[in-house]
Amino acid sequence: MPNVIIRCGWIIGAFALFGTVGLTQSSRAILDKAIDDFSAGRLAESVSGFDEVATLVPSVAPQLWQRGIALYYVGRYLDCREMFEAHRMVNPNDVENAAWHFLCVARQESLTAARAALLPVGPDSRLPMTEIYQMFRNELSPDGVMEIAQRAPSRARERALFYA
Repeated sequence: MPNVIIRCGWIIGAFALFGTVGLTQSSRAILDKAIDDFSAGRLAESVSGFDEVATLVPSVAPQLWQRGIALYYVGRYLDCREMFEAHRMVNPNDVENAAWHFLCVARQESLTAARAALLPVGPDSRLPMTEIYQMFRNELSPDGVMEIAQRAPSRARERALFYA
């Protein structure tokens, strides 16, 4: 099971926070099952559910960043790339979005192509997001990111180390 799923138990709460305006009771039930499947590591089932929601309610599709992560883990790298490109339209400052897009392009094409296609981001105040973005731009080492995360104030350190 991918480590991200084990470490992202909080992801369920994130689904409750993002805007799902336009979902019917039926599409909400499909989304809830996709979330459960994702959290349980049933990635193929999760992708199927997210795909169904995206088809039923196209206006919600760009918000389904979790779909992009699931697409990555099932090896649908082109769909993953397109998902994160769409998500950028609703969340342009998110370094995580750019990072996942980078990983999709790197898997589909190459590291060089991924660097060339790195999505631009706006300000992301979460530690160490600026440094993570610099790492993907090949301007900072992974050790440099960890060093910044280790120096985060104690109240933010756990989250910073999670991202690092």
